[in-house]
Amino acid sequence: MKHEVITFLLEKLHLYKSEKGKAFSYFGTIAKRYLIVYNENNYKKLQEKADVDEIDEDKTHLHESMDAIDELHSPNLFINQYIKYIDKYIHTLFPKHHDAQTADAIIELFRKRETLEIFNKKALYIYIREMTDVSTPQITKIIKKLDVIRIRLYNEYYQHGYIKI
Repeated sequence: MKHEVITFLLEKLHLYKSEKGKAFSYFGTIAKRYLIVYNENNYKKLQEKADVDEIDEDKTHLHESMDAIDELHSPNLFINQYIKYIDKYIHTLFPKHHDAQTADAIIELFRKRETLEIFNKKALYIYIREMTDVSTPQITKIIKKLDVIRIRLYNEYYQHGYIKI
């Protein structure tokens, strides 16, 4: 959350005029308004989506749904196998050191996906840039290559239930 607010403030930095007041007051107001809008949007999402436990008091539908899920096509299982594949072949897929370092930083985000609080694209790019010290176009190039690999591996995973590592 801190990174998102800081990113937003950096985007609005050029709008500050010293003759209109103190910087602390200006940026405090900007940050406060950003957080209010963020909170309102999250509250709307919370109201739109009801939890299954609230609807299904006797838990019959929940258990039926959980039994119906095919574990072989679980997104987490695929992502874990995808991470292992990239880890094993990272230097083959990305022979240049900077490319491999950037790909590893991106895959690190996949590893930490459960604990990530940032889903803002700009904030993620800043985070990757801090880890690797490469430009945004370089990050985009590596992401596109990783996405092509992801699609190929997902097709294999969907057909066989696993990725040949």
